[in-house]
Amino acid sequence: MCLGADVARGENQKPFDSKIDYTHLMWIDSDILFSPAQFQALLDHDKDIISGIYAMQDGKSFATVKDWDEEYFKQNGSFRFLTVEDITRLASPDGVSSGEKQKLPDSNLIEVAYTGFGFMLIKKGVFESMTYPWFKPIEKKIGEIIDYTGRYPDVNW
Repeated sequence: MCLGADVARGENQKPFDSKIDYTHLMWIDSDILFSPAQFQALLDHDKDIISGIYAMQDGKSFATVKDWDEEYFKQNGSFRFLTVEDITRLASPDGVSSGEKQKLPDSNLIEVAYTGFGFMLIKKGVFESMTYPWFKPIEKKIGEIIDYTGRYPDVNW
């Protein structure tokens, strides 16, 4: 059961059956180290969905994909995850080649195609605007959470 959902209640249901009042839902994986200031920074951006980036097990890449490149996936068995160099380049005001910069007006935010749920904050109203199931498995061997990002396309991940 995810967010108090019950498949027997059909697709028009709300998180926790609308019995719990909340403003945000925060996902934090058990292996994520963070400070209260980092959590507060996510809140302060006041976005429907926002995530802090975090290193994957290899210590070289982040659980974040800038561009959804299925050809790259087919050739490599995974997407091209962002690296420290990518983040530095994308967030830099002058270190980016023309047309490559995807920075949002908010400082330190980068629009991405996918990011993991390891340190993600979602405002009330996001799940309420979607039909259940909120996380639908997809045919490709990618994962259900990636599908969720695609179901809320107007959000700057």
